[in-house]
Amino acid sequence: MREGGLPDPFLDGRGPWQPNHAVAALIQIADGRYVLQLRDPKPEIFYPDHWGCFGGAIEPGEMDEEALMRELREELGLSLADGAAARFTSFTHDFGFAGVGMLRRVYFEIRLICPPCNWARGPISGPSPQKRR
Repeated sequence: MREGGLPDPFLDGRGPWQPNHAVAALIQIADGRYVLQLRDPKPEIFYPDHWGCFGGAIEPGEMDEEALMRELREELGLSLADGAAARFTSFTHDFGFAGVGMLRRVYFEIRLICPPCNWARGPISGPSPQKRR
């Protein structure tokens, strides 16, 4: 943490940081807002104390959507029906500087219908997915 309570933008060197192929969810709730996570302030993780999408690394042998569903179960306790996540876009990044090569980040869109959807008061529990049209 920097002076004034701002998060420190630098990695602290305590790694090891191993970039991998990853997935992320753009989660939209019924009123049009998007759900983000505030990452832990642990200096040994990527982007500590920053806002971001839910998601994570793709494990060996996993398909992109399988990895996304696993990450959402782990991070949110959220189970979605097959096909509830629509592929939105993907980016390829050159991690050659880290000796890893080309890695991809795949983003999915998920629209949740959850009336009443009061996310500010507690954990997510049982929303129904709405497939993208």
